[in-house]
Amino acid sequence: MTRQSHFRYQIVCALAVALMSLGATAACAQDAATTDPATVTTQVVVSAGWLADHLDDPDLVVLAVGRAPEEFATGHVPGARFVPLGDILGTRNGIPGQLAADADLVELLEATGVSDGSRVVVYGAPLEAARLFYTMEYVGLERVSVLDGGLAAWRAEGAAISTATASASRGTITVEPNRSVSVDGDWVAGHLDAGGISLVDARSPEEFSGARLSRGTERPGHIPGATNLPWDGLLVSMQTPLLREPPDLERLLADAGVAPGDTVVTYCRTGMRAAVVYLAARTLGYETVLYDGSFLEWSARPEFPVSR
Repeated sequence: MTRQSHFRYQIVCALAVALMSLGATAACAQDAATTDPATVTTQVVVSAGWLADHLDDPDLVVLAVGRAPEEFATGHVPGARFVPLGDILGTRNGIPGQLAADADLVELLEATGVSDGSRVVVYGAPLEAARLFYTMEYVGLERVSVLDGGLAAWRAEGAAISTATASASRGTITVEPNRSVSVDGDWVAGHLDAGGISLVDARSPEEFSGARLSRGTERPGHIPGATNLPWDGLLVSMQTPLLREPPDLERLLADAGVAPGDTVVTYCRTGMRAAVVYLAARTLGYETVLYDGSFLEWSARPEFPVSR
């Protein structure tokens, strides 16, 4: 369970007992019957304790994403397979740092043992883990979660660390890409005045305001109508890289102008920092999409307006 989850669980149990005493036995029994995995939504984030309890599940695949395989080799979650960050990124329409080609993503994930029905848990530094989560949702995989807090949380749990290289039988992915989670600049331009859309910029306040030019971008500022929600504010701290509790995330998104029922459209410079906002919004149940070209593309297209 995540932080405060046990306390909330005790409250829920107490309420359930009270309801049963008032004659709600049938309703509670109906709830208790809905334990078929097919009816349960996969958790977007899982705790180190949850992963430790499920590490031997036959359909579980643990993926560690990062930039340095030598760091992975010094210690990782037992059975984890390494995914180089660069292998999930590519160039699309001349913009670097985008989703790699669909076929390349499928090939990579199948090679790590992922299949359509795999229960996948990914971990790594916050940016990398969130980006892999978004990538796997784009591929069309539905049973994917992020290990909250990454390897630091796993170590803090007192769980085993391995240096062994895990072997993996090749997986089979037949699902179609879920392209609805990724939008391009033309889509964003066409929805600037649309209702029910919250455009959230995950960059720093200085980049958002135009006080500092994002590396590689053509113009300073932000997409008109966007609000600023720096990605690192969604974490407890960089030293404790857990996502903030849901009420805190709700408040942060509300402060950024996200209303209940909105579709969250997030962007940054090239889609890395935006992936953390994507992850946070998904944990709260928002329909969420990522503008993968982000401000690197937007600022380079003169027909697109920029605000400061």
